[in-house]
Amino acid sequence: MKIFTYFSHYSLFTILGYMWTILAFWLMFSPKGKKLFSQPSLVLLTGTALAISVWLVMREIQALTNISGGLRPLDIQLFYGKADIMKFAKALGVDGRKNYMAFQLGQDSLAPPAFCCFLMAVYRSFITSLRVQYICTGLAFVYIISAFLANNLMPLIMLYFPDDRGFFLTMLYSLVPAFDAIKYSMNGIAWLLVISTLAFQIIVRPR
Repeated sequence: MKIFTYFSHYSLFTILGYMWTILAFWLMFSPKGKKLFSQPSLVLLTGTALAISVWLVMREIQALTNISGGLRPLDIQLFYGKADIMKFAKALGVDGRKNYMAFQLGQDSLAPPAFCCFLMAVYRSFITSLRVQYICTGLAFVYIISAFLANNLMPLIMLYFPDDRGFFLTMLYSLVPAFDAIKYSMNGIAWLLVISTLAFQIIVRPR
């Protein structure tokens, strides 16, 4: 059955990514997690973890770009659609699609919790407005959920390719690009809010 093929692409990176995602939720909503991430020293720690995860992701993205003959993987595109998915999947070939599945379920599962934890460490350590912190938490929550869904659903498209028939697959070809667009949008809005709030705090702080 194809579902077993899906799970066969799990790796230690997958387990680590799932555990890190659960930890991110705990840090996001628990009182102890909020207090822990109010320490500026966590910015350096989470920043280092983010740098490592981004390096792992970008290394695989370059490999996939080479396999596909120069086509950029969908993960680094803000807006794409079904035609882009079909084109990329065809260019990858059978073995390339297997590599892409393993990447999405593996190394790419590390990036969302890494970005989320770094964001939380920054705004909880340096943003004084509780309202802005609450908004950032909401944005971070939507970001990590949408990223998790995109990373775990795209492999299903690759698994069944070139079949795109039926209600489930039809929905996937619409939902996955939407989740990726939401992911990038939420992350961008959150950082824009953090940077603008920090600038405001610096300008109006008592002298």
